[in-house]
Amino acid sequence: MSLIEHQIAEPKHHRRVYEELSQKWREAFAACSDLPMQPSAPTIQAWVIMAWGGRRYCVTAQPEAEQTAAWLSEMETMICSRLTSAL
Repeated sequence: MSLIEHQIAEPKHHRRVYEELSQKWREAFAACSDLPMQPSAPTIQAWVIMAWGGRRYCVTAQPEAEQTAAWLSEMETMICSRLTSAL
């Protein structure tokens, strides 16, 4: 599907999905009142691209389950570390 995706979905559809997903992430972080500091919009957008792009690549590359689990764990560690340090 990913190989023919560009034939089905126009760039504006990809952009809309990205914008909606980014907005949901911003809303989720805004709801976290216990964070030492809220991440900036550019930081959240970078995280969305990092997570979404990585996930899409995992679908294409089909790594072993253990590799995918390790990637998810590392993503969580990176974001949590950033949230607990000075943003």
